[in-house]
Parts: sequence; structure tokens; C-alpha cells
Amino acid sequence: NKTKECSALNIRLIHITDWEWNNKRDICKSIIASALGLFQERIYARQCQVKEVTNSASINFLNENHIQGGINSSIRLGLYFNNKLVQLITLGKSRFKKGEYELLRMCTKLNIQVIGGFSKLMSHLPSYIDEVISYVDRSKFTGEGYINSGWTLIGETEPGYSYYRGDNKYSRQQCQKHKLKDFLGEENFNENLTEVENMLRNNFLQVYDCGNFKMKWPSNNN
Repeated sequence: NKTKECSALNIRLIHITDWEWNNKRDICKSIIASALGLFQERIYARQCQVKEVTNSASINFLNENHIQGGINSSIRLGLYFNNKLVQLITLGKSRFKKGEYELLRMCTKLNIQVIGGFSKLMSHLPSYIDEVISYVDRSKFTGEGYINSGWTLIGETEPGYSYYRGDNKYSRQQCQKHKLKDFLGEENFNENLTEVENMLRNNFLQVYDCGNFKMKWPSNNN
């Protein structure tokens, strides 16, 4: 609600948890600087070469530069400037709809702006991909970069949540009740309690996000 109220006043509100600040501080700083239009280096996409990226190189790049970290993917395209990877997109088959592809990550090297980079990478997708869906974290981003690159906003998801304990973060999917006996250990799991009750009982903190913008490419105008 706070995010929506700020947006109505043309204020961009960025939410950063203490876990993110403690564990992903350089990435958090880069997100804030980017929102303020502050970059250490600006590169034009026409100066870059599109290449396929190995899964291991992709995961390493994402762990260093993306707030959500690495993820396995079947399609990985990168922009290289002076033979160094500066921007990356990764895609896979949709988690929710058969035959649909999802943009799993879009990531630029910290503190660098690649002008036109996202559009250039999308233009090099395999010809068999007609449409792509992506979910943009509303707690940190506006989706404007997507719209400027030919995407359309088609919806918003309800807020979700993650669990935290110590230096570790766990997704909602990892902690579904039917998985908790193995996840927590049989001695720490109580079948009579809900998922949330079990997690809180084992000293996990439940933290909500702001939901996601659901985007589609190409836009209806393309």
C-alpha cells in the first residue's frame, strides 16, 4: 500500500531488507545509484557483441550482480564489451503455462549502464520464441526499463513472501508444508501446525514483498 501511495505521488519507493543490505550491499547500492541516474560507466549496445553464455558463467555473473542471485536456465545471452560480459538475460520455459517462455533474469554489471542493451539482447532470441513473460520485483523496480525496451505491462501479482534465518534466505516454494518434514527435520516439524507456524516455531522470519509487475514481450504495438 505504501508503494502504491508513493507511486501515485510520483515517488519511487525502494524497499531493502536488512538481510539484503548485510548480504548484497554492493548490489543494493548499485540499484539505488541506478535509480538516481548515477553510473560509473555508460556503454552503448552498438559497441557490444551478443554471445551465448555458459550456465556456470551466467550463475557467477548473476550471483555478483543480481539481487536474487543465480538460477539455472536453458537460454543465456550476454552482451560483451571489450570481451567482458556487461549485460545478461536468461530464459526458461514458464513455471506457470505450457509452451510459454519466461525471462528469469535480466542483469547488468554493477554501476554500469548499457544504453539499448536490453532491446538488443531481446532481438537476438531464437526464432522459435514468439512471446516472453517476465515478473518485475515491484519492491525495487518500476518496470520502466522493460516498457522502454518494447514490453507491455499486463498485470500485477499479489505480495508474496520469503523466509530468513541467519545469513540464509528461503523462497516460499522451498517451505511449502508438504516439504517441511524434510526441510526442518522430523523432530522439528509439527503436522498439526500450519506452514507459517512451523517456520516461526523454528526461528525463521517471514518477510513479505510488494508483489510483481507482470510483463509481456513483444508489446501489442510491435
